[in-house]
Amino acid sequence: MILTIAQKELGSNVVALELAGIITLGRSCSDIEWQVDKLVEKGISKAIFDLTKVTRIDSAGLGTIVMSCGKLKKAGGNLRLVGVQDNVRSVFTMTQVDKVVGMFDSTEAALAGF
Repeated sequence: MILTIAQKELGSNVVALELAGIITLGRSCSDIEWQVDKLVEKGISKAIFDLTKVTRIDSAGLGTIVMSCGKLKKAGGNLRLVGVQDNVRSVFTMTQVDKVVGMFDSTEAALAGF
């Protein structure tokens, strides 16, 4: 399944990227990286990745999320995750990426975290 990315403005300097599909080595990771680069170029440094429709993630996908978080932090913002399904959440927990990137139950809670 190909990864699709939909962008939604959530307010001043905050964007949600709704991801659907799988985040694995290859194009899906590159697409996420390009989206984050575009946000930073536009001066947007706070992002929420909605992973509600993400069914699988591999180590390259984890690396892309950690790298995205680093780019946004360097730009003065941060990255938050919402809608993380149990099978994807277990990968974040097992690799301790959940200690690097905040996971929230809702977009509202993630926004409040900024």
